[in-house]
Amino acid sequence: MKPIVTILLLILYVPCFSQGTNSTWGKLEGIFRTADSVMVVSHLATAGVEIYDDKTGQYGEPEPLVVKGKLNKGIIKKSFQVEQPKLDTLISILSSPNSSRSIPGSRCFIPHHAIVLYHHSKLSYIDICFSCYGFQTPIKAIQDSWDAAKWIALEKFFLGYDLQME
Repeated sequence: MKPIVTILLLILYVPCFSQGTNSTWGKLEGIFRTADSVMVVSHLATAGVEIYDDKTGQYGEPEPLVVKGKLNKGIIKKSFQVEQPKLDTLISILSSPNSSRSIPGSRCFIPHHAIVLYHHSKLSYIDICFSCYGFQTPIKAIQDSWDAAKWIALEKFFLGYDLQME
């Protein structure tokens, strides 16, 4: 009787687990494919440091990547539109499941890069720190953490646009 119960549990459990995973990846792919535009950018630090203001002589927080729902163009160093076939590559990198343990990193989180998506004039983003392997995003379909293979592939992707690592 035990083997039958075990087999039934496996039959019921595995499809449920797989469906959830595929729907997450499907959602992520859908977000990128239906976007009006996808960009990769390098920018000034948006967190993790204090910035000296020459005018006031005081230190303060760095400017955010997004201000009032718009990309803060004042901090953007370089930006590139991601077109096909590179869009397929980016989707593949981000939607691939982690093949090894995620990298915890040092968590300095001083991001200098981002992936920016526009969908009907609404902006979404993934703000990325390649130094500590940290990121922030409001996109719920993005995994909480990435493994080494994903970070290496993403870094190569950004370098392909001549967006140097800082």
